Amino acid sequence: MDPVGLQLGNKNLWSCLVRLLTKDPEWLNAKMKFFLPNTDLDSRNETLDPEQRVILQLNKLHVQGSDTWQSFIH
Repeated sequence: MDPVGLQLGNKNLWSCLVRLLTKDPEWLNAKMKFFLPNTDLDSRNETLDPEQRVILQLNKLHVQGSDTWQSFIH
């Protein structure tokens, strides 16, 4: 489990979040563009499996700081 998963406090919560976001990649991409408008979303991620892509995107949000992460989660 990665650091973001640990901050969610529970491996099951992290797995549920990843599974949920994997079902709607367009929604997650839109949120990524909203929260990180100047960040290259890296089209190379398209070659990854959907869960790995979601994990990378969540990590990008998380490293922006707790305010961004909390806004995304809420």
